[in-house]
Amino acid sequence: MINPVTGFNPDYSEQAPSAPELAALPGPVLVEFGTPWCGHCGAAANAVREFMADHPQMPHIKIYDGKGKALGRHFRVKLWPTLIVLHDGVETARVVRPTSVSQLRQLLLQAGIPHTSHRRSARRPLQWRLARQYRRPAHPAGNSLDSTSLYQTPPRSGTAGHPV
Repeated sequence: MINPVTGFNPDYSEQAPSAPELAALPGPVLVEFGTPWCGHCGAAANAVREFMADHPQMPHIKIYDGKGKALGRHFRVKLWPTLIVLHDGVETARVVRPTSVSQLRQLLLQAGIPHTSHRRSARRPLQWRLARQYRRPAHPAGNSLDSTSLYQTPPRSGTAGHPV
């Protein structure tokens, strides 16, 4: 039986668990397939680290994948990194080559797991957002409020400056 690391796991394991061992894990588990030398895996690592900081109780299993690795073929992994959410051993969602935390949050929503961040939101207070939403748009004629400039139409082409 495997003992998955909860929170962010920085290392890929070459000793992959078997498919029945993964199926026996209770609750939601994030399984990541990739390699330490993969550029896409390295680029996704910061997003995964930040995402796992929001979900410190979720197990994160990083599996060193490659040619001939049975577990990667079982899950039909084609590109690295591939992150799969298993819930009670059943695949509920996956994302390939994520680049942002929002893609990983969307992954949890697809899996039916609510986002339970305990971190403070970086969003502005509601009053600021509403004030920005209801701010008057800029005047189309610039800063001047000359009524003649608002209602003048440009001359038609081909009229040689004759009034319309």
